[in-house]
Amino acid sequence: MKRIAKLNPLEWLVYALFTLLTWPILFRDGMFMDAIQYTAVAKNLSEGFGTFWFPQLSYCSIGGLKAFHEHPPLVFGIESLFFKLLGPGIFTERFYTALVGLITLLLIRAIWRKACPKEWQDMSYLPMLLWILVIEVSWSFQNNMQENTMGVFVLLSVYSYLCSNKFWGLFFGALFVMAAFLCKGLPGLFPLAFPFLWVVLNERKSIAKGLLASGFMIILFVFFIGLLLLLPEAKLSLGAYFFERVLHRITQDPVVTSRFYILWKWLQDFSIVIAFVSLVLIFKRKEISSNKLLHADFWLWISFGFCGVVPMLLTLVQRGFYMVPAFPFFAIAFAMLLCPLLMKTNFLKLWSLQMQWGLVLLIFIISVVASYFNYGKIWRERDAMCLEKEFGPLIPKGELVGADAILWDNWTFQTSLMRYHGISIISNDPSRRYYLDAPGGMLLPTDYDTLYTSKSGVRLLQKK
Repeated sequence: MKRIAKLNPLEWLVYALFTLLTWPILFRDGMFMDAIQYTAVAKNLSEGFGTFWFPQLSYCSIGGLKAFHEHPPLVFGIESLFFKLLGPGIFTERFYTALVGLITLLLIRAIWRKACPKEWQDMSYLPMLLWILVIEVSWSFQNNMQENTMGVFVLLSVYSYLCSNKFWGLFFGALFVMAAFLCKGLPGLFPLAFPFLWVVLNERKSIAKGLLASGFMIILFVFFIGLLLLLPEAKLSLGAYFFERVLHRITQDPVVTSRFYILWKWLQDFSIVIAFVSLVLIFKRKEISSNKLLHADFWLWISFGFCGVVPMLLTLVQRGFYMVPAFPFFAIAFAMLLCPLLMKTNFLKLWSLQMQWGLVLLIFIISVVASYFNYGKIWRERDAMCLEKEFGPLIPKGELVGADAILWDNWTFQTSLMRYHGISIISNDPSRRYYLDAPGGMLLPTDYDTLYTSKSGVRLLQKK
């Protein structure tokens, strides 16, 4: 009972709110197409189709490569372990992304309690709450994006340095940076700037000492990567990722038209947080004059957060969810800003302890009930997901099926067939045992019999 009494209901309220924002969607069917694609790669790896350094999405090559090198392989490797333990069912990736979300919250809490003044430690719920209020966060965790896992290693790198900011802090910090790099590539490198910012802004030492700290972590990172590249498979895999995918994407496959798009997207994603902070500043305006709000800790964390955002200005390949690993540090920065004003404020002081825990329990119950009623419903890409559910059970697992180009270009349909049924499709190939013929398709195979026709007019054909 004493342990329960020491628990902070506000922290548990944050956990409950996070489940409310994610669980009901996770129990629905369908995800962002990229997420289905990555999940299919992980599931294939768990079943022995592909290797860690050369994972596979399909039985035919993607992007002209012999393996799936859209990203480095660590996330696929980690998630494949969950498929081995929990099986290929739809909820394996849901469990994985929910677990990663919980770990992220716990790491935000741990970093806060390590970095903030002692009198603020009990307010660890504040950066956690601000983090879940960022618009892109719940979307990313609803869709099992790779940035979620990379973000865990970024947080671990920072936490390692805070625990021991000498050799071992730098050593483990660099090790986790390498793990972040192996999750998502170059975006995972921004924690290398943290020692510099900590030394200069927190310890108030010279810029030269800050550069020395970050420089030593960079040397350790290069050393770890060098050791890894001694493995021929790692060298080939990471070389294919960097030279054939990253450079191609940056130079020939832009996503936005303005380099400043990512800053506008940051403002959109933080609109709720900024509104919340503004309201606090308005209601606590009488206390502002007696508190130093924009102190060094705020500048430290806000600067570090932008270290994970500003490099994206160098390329036109920008997406909002690319910033997800940096979001916890903005949340910590804004919490540092608000703490002097809210330190003596208990948002639930008008409620009894029993009522506070009752609210937490109520939100958890609402999350579970909403998840139950959403179970099995398709929440996005309905047409493609319905097609997959119709045709997937009719085709033997492991088949490479011919399909009209219009169906092959439907990546949600294609990756869903691979994820849930182990079926690959290849564009306009009438030599296959099975063929998917869409209305208006360019190729009309004549030596097939029709096995099934969907309501939308797509036909499953089989060789005579």
